[in-house]
Amino acid sequence: MAVDNRLVKVGDITRVEAQQLVVGYTFDLKLNTLKPEVVDNPCVGTLHQFSAYRTVGFEEPAVTLRGVPANIAGAAESADEDTDTAI
Repeated sequence: MAVDNRLVKVGDITRVEAQQLVVGYTFDLKLNTLKPEVVDNPCVGTLHQFSAYRTVGFEEPAVTLRGVPANIAGAAESADEDTDTAI
C-alpha cells in the first residue's frame, strides 16, 4: 500500500493483547463507585504491528508506545481482586 508523499514514517509500534477485556461497568450511585466487568481475552498475547506517520517537516520526536503507568497498572490489579474503584 502506497503512503501519501506528504507523510514520513516516524515509528513502528507493537501492541500486545491484554489478559482480560473490559466489557462493561457497574456504577453504584450510593457509594459513588465504578467497578469494571471483565472477561478473559481469547486473543491474549497476540501482537499487533503498526507504523506511525507524521506530516513532512514534523518528524520529531520519534513515536513510541509507552509502558503502562503505575497508577493504571495498580487499578488493573485492583479490578482483578474484585474491589471497587472510587471515582
